[in-house]
Amino acid sequence: MTRKTIPAILFGLIALVSLPFTADASTIGNIASSQGGGGEVSVGVEYERVFNRDLSINSGDRTRNVNGAITTTSFPASGGSINDFKMESNRVLVKGTFGFHQDIDLDLFLKMGIADVLWKANHVVAAGTDRDLEFDGEADFAWGGGAKLGFYQFSSGLKIMGDIQYLTYTVSGNYSVNGLDRAFFETPSSYETKTNVEEWQGALYAQQFFGPIGPYLGVKYSDMNLENETSVSGRTSGVPYSYDETVNADADKNLGAFLGADINIVPRHLSVNVEVRLVDETACSIGVNYKF
Repeated sequence: MTRKTIPAILFGLIALVSLPFTADASTIGNIASSQGGGGEVSVGVEYERVFNRDLSINSGDRTRNVNGAITTTSFPASGGSINDFKMESNRVLVKGTFGFHQDIDLDLFLKMGIADVLWKANHVVAAGTDRDLEFDGEADFAWGGGAKLGFYQFSSGLKIMGDIQYLTYTVSGNYSVNGLDRAFFETPSSYETKTNVEEWQGALYAQQFFGPIGPYLGVKYSDMNLENETSVSGRTSGVPYSYDETVNADADKNLGAFLGADINIVPRHLSVNVEVRLVDETACSIGVNYKF
């Protein structure tokens, strides 16, 4: 499934959900307001676009086998570096949320769907030569979960909320160096490559409804780990070789801010949510939810 198909899938899912359903909230992970009672259930779908998140290289290695002789070195090699590491992603997720108990303003949620990832970096080798690296991953299965807790609600209706969540996915794709597919960059060869993404997030925010619209604003602490594994095999001067390469990167910034709004289309049932996230990442999302 290509990256270009995700927006089309999004609109199809939103249309499907909107026909028989209704909802109460959405994002900072696609529900801003809570369910408001034990046993309450909602189902929603959201499209999330991460335009940019900066990463920093954490570790890497390359294990090379040339005609049976095996060596392991760090990657990038001593004297080299990987800089300007950036990623972007499209995600379409279906989310189910369950109100835990009528006396505790606590929601538990699970989400599943598809996600892709595109990352780019600049590899400076020891000799000082720059190489532009790019991984373009196709959409694959993604899943996550978390919890949302209402801490306090003022008489004015202003509510203080907290949210924790986790998301992960692994995608295969194409890997190029200086715009040339990796199979042809060194010598004619073949390769397999995949990238795993894991995200953790904790958020604190305030929401106030004005009629059917509930704007909210908050701060969050988030982290991301991105790991790419690539296996290459080929021949050079008639001698077979292969190597396994691993690159591990973490989020460059952890503190962020966000703002958004729940818009109730049918009170206590159908709602739409829009959200923007800044500082640690540049991202936005739109969702539709139905509360049973």
